Formats: sequence, structure tokens, C-alpha cells
Amino acid sequence: MEQLVEAYEKVELDSAEDVEARIKKQFKEKAWLYVVLDFAVGFGIYEDGSFMIRLDHYEKPVPLDWEYLQELRIFNETGELRLTPYEGRWIGRYRGSNIFNKEKVLQSNEYCIDEQQKIWGRVKDTSGLWSLLASERGTRIWVPVKEEAREWAVCVRKFMRIPNIEDKELVYQTDIRMVGFCPWYQEHGKAGDELGE
Repeated sequence: MEQLVEAYEKVELDSAEDVEARIKKQFKEKAWLYVVLDFAVGFGIYEDGSFMIRLDHYEKPVPLDWEYLQELRIFNETGELRLTPYEGRWIGRYRGSNIFNKEKVLQSNEYCIDEQQKIWGRVKDTSGLWSLLASERGTRIWVPVKEEAREWAVCVRKFMRIPNIEDKELVYQTDIRMVGFCPWYQEHGKAGDELGE
């Protein structure tokens, strides 16, 4: 079995403009967004320097409003940049294979595990490149995918630290990054998958 290896880089940027410049250099291909705003959580698309999100109450995708941003994750198969505004700056980390600043790379003895985490709800509507997932509990979220699947999952990569003989700690998860989206099929889950429908 081949072990996945990805680097971890601490990131500190001075402004939203610096964040945009870093993303433009880091993500030359299309990437997805996960945003936590003051008033909502949602997904979006980054492409050609444009940050577009779609929230439940929006009729169509709109540009990301940086003023209300509490957390930003931009991700694709290559890596994920996760940033949070803090005291006028943007701090966070990059996990992935295309490292931007090799001086800030931290080495570790971590293992990676890929898995799928279900997004609650089923496709109720599609519009352009987007699918609206809705559950009976009232959850509604637009996902930037359009295929024939009725349910969707976020593909994630978990980073686990396994102690050696001198280390008395237990196995534990050190980080998790989003990789992309994939269709969710009932056989992926366990009993109880019907709860969030």
C-alpha cells in the first residue's frame, strides 16, 4: 500500500488582496470554495481569478463578499488553503502537494486516509453548474456540481499521527482537508443514513 504524503505550510498574509494573489499563484486550475460568513455557510467556485458563491437565499451565484468572511477554504485535488481573518491579517495553513513557500513547510510523521462525508439532503433543483440539496429537516445548500446523482458527499483527506514506541500518545487526527465532491451512494454508509433526508 502506497502512503500518501502531503506537506503542511503555515500561511500568514496581510490583506485580502494578498490572499487573492496567493490563490491566483497557488490554484491555476479550477477550485472549490467553502466559506463561513457572518450570516451563512456555503460552497462556491474559484476560476480565472473569480470567487463565486451561492447561498440558499441567493437566486444565482454572486461574488464573495470578503467583509463578512470568517473562514475560507479553497480546495481541489492538489491541495487546500484554509484561512481565517485575525487582527487585520489572514492566518492559516496550506495542505497539499504544490507548496508555495518551501521555507515554511513543516515535516511530520502523518498518514493520510481518504473518505467521503455526506452532505445532508437530496438534489431538489439544478441551475447551471449547481445542485440544490434539501433535507426534510430544513437544511438547504447549493453545491457546485451538476450530474445525475441524487445525493452528494465532500471527499476529504484526514491526517493521522501514529505514535512510535517511544511515544505514549494514542493515534489521533491532526488535520483534515477537502479534496472535492463526489456522488454519495447508500452502500457507502451505515444504517441511519436515512435520518437526514
